Amino acid sequence: MFGHEGTRNYLILSQTNAETQAAGGVVGSVGTLTVNNGTISMGQFYSDSKFDLTAPVTSTDEVDKLYAISRLGVSYGGDIRLASATPNFPAAAQYAKEVWARQSFGSNNIDGVLSFDTVALQSLLGVTGPITLSSGKVTLTAQNTAQYLSNQVYIDITDQNAQDAFFEESAQRIINGMLSGLNAHKALSLVATMPKLTENRHVYMWSFDKSDQKVLKKAGVVGEPGTDAQNPVTGVYVNEMGWTKTDWYMKKSATVSKTADNKDGSSTYHVTYTTTNTMTADQSTKLPAYITGTFPLGMMSDLVKQSGASDEEKAAIHAAMESLSKPGVVGHSIAIAKPVGGSVSNITVTSDSKDQIPALQSDFMKIKAGSTTYYANIACLLSPGATFTVEYDVKTAPHAAQLQLDQTPTNNLAAQVTYTDSGR
Repeated sequence: MFGHEGTRNYLILSQTNAETQAAGGVVGSVGTLTVNNGTISMGQFYSDSKFDLTAPVTSTDEVDKLYAISRLGVSYGGDIRLASATPNFPAAAQYAKEVWARQSFGSNNIDGVLSFDTVALQSLLGVTGPITLSSGKVTLTAQNTAQYLSNQVYIDITDQNAQDAFFEESAQRIINGMLSGLNAHKALSLVATMPKLTENRHVYMWSFDKSDQKVLKKAGVVGEPGTDAQNPVTGVYVNEMGWTKTDWYMKKSATVSKTADNKDGSSTYHVTYTTTNTMTADQSTKLPAYITGTFPLGMMSDLVKQSGASDEEKAAIHAAMESLSKPGVVGHSIAIAKPVGGSVSNITVTSDSKDQIPALQSDFMKIKAGSTTYYANIACLLSPGATFTVEYDVKTAPHAAQLQLDQTPTNNLAAQVTYTDSGR
């Protein structure tokens, strides 16, 4: 991908885990990387606020299906922030490529897309060493980068333009540090770092060259939902819907328990996925509103009124929006991916959140996006201190390997998943 003769141009997405989306987080800044006969050079990074919204692009329909507001008949067209709202990174890459091409500063010569979240940027600094930003006030290290970029920056820098400049500079300098001055030791360190990052969806790589695609898929870096019935994968993917930066405070864990070996050679599993909002009620009143929520209740209420939803559904959605307008309440729209050749059943939700809307937790939709079937728009509304759990059963194809759980990346390097076998 980088040793190709001639010139290749790559788009680089920097995602923020502060506002979760299915493939990681909202795309906060975007830059370019050019490889000319093996020589690498970095282009300028642009914050998401500098991007214009565009007409729909190739993957808009896939993003709309997985982004809960689409149930109101709203399409975001091409919005760089939502490129990661699908867990299917090849589709996200195509989306970003087309949105980039329609910007005044963009181009239509993109050959591939790379993506890094804040956990990945922190891990890269473990290889390249710390950096001090141009203000001289902040040094990012292999210990503090994820927390700073996902949380502390919104406390320390309250001006949004200054935040944008900070994100542009930090992403550009960290990634440039990774790629510049490569030597044998640095290259080996990067190679050792990447598997855990790609396995847990903190880094993605995609090329629009079909010969590259085969290599990248084999390496497991493309971020696709499961595609092989004999190696079954179910997914739990999350899109934040409350216009907050609260996801740093969300703690997630999952269990996958085999419950039966069936006569036809298939296996049945029970999956449990739990999210806890660790923000306290006191923090929800004292942290900046940019973190705790700036949900535009008036504008969104108007969209609900204009939608074709039933009166009962409108009432439930409006109640959810009123909850989202409260500081510290996080709104997640969850999608469950069915494994190829298998099935999903018995989806249930439990929550001790006073803001959970029971009518919406069972009003999910079965959709097809790309080649994957999802049970989407499972609503989770978490008050400070509350816990939400979604559970479901999975039946695999006959004679398949152990079911694996894929999920939206968390604030940790490794996903918190426990596998057990209670079916023997």
